[in-house]
Amino acid sequence: NETYYARMTINVTNEYRQVRIQRKKKTNLENANLHSTTTRRNNVFGTILIITIEDSSYIDITLHDIHKQEFYTKMNLVGEIIFEDHRGALETGYLPHEILSQSIFDFVYHDDRLVKLHALWKCVTTGLSKLQWRLNARDGSIVFLQTEYKLISNPQHPDIIIARNEVLNPMQRSQFDELQTAWKHQCAADIKGNSSSFKFRK
Repeated sequence: NETYYARMTINVTNEYRQVRIQRKKKTNLENANLHSTTTRRNNVFGTILIITIEDSSYIDITLHDIHKQEFYTKMNLVGEIIFEDHRGALETGYLPHEILSQSIFDFVYHDDRLVKLHALWKCVTTGLSKLQWRLNARDGSIVFLQTEYKLISNPQHPDIIIARNEVLNPMQRSQFDELQTAWKHQCAADIKGNSSSFKFRK
């Protein structure tokens, strides 16, 4: 028996699903010549089982997503990066392997750390959160992002946070400062009196 992992497209919804395919090898014995003692073996593989993998942390990037100004990041519950898709390098200048095991706060613009901390705290406590913030790019520039966080719980694996990071458009950037001030006041009120495992690095 052989097992393969693949992606299948569902015609009805035009979506991809990650699946596990199990195949069984069947050997057919055929005599090429009735008067010959030589046996010819034909190996035939038959698909016997296709199982959809229910992995809510799986990120499927299609050809339609390649040109979007967005990228995904996965973190553990203390904000350490464990995955980033290749599109992040186009926006931040950091290659995925360069930021693995680094704290997300190492890349947050200093004035936005409170907002970032609040968003992660809210995601851990409620399962979802959203914020706008600024990231320090490798070349010294600032990248304005809108991030949606989702908490993924799996009894067989440690909980993780998935972040969908989208670059702000010009209209969103023009409103950034005003919204950020309001968010900071709300963040301070929410975090006050609550301990957090997220730590800043000086």
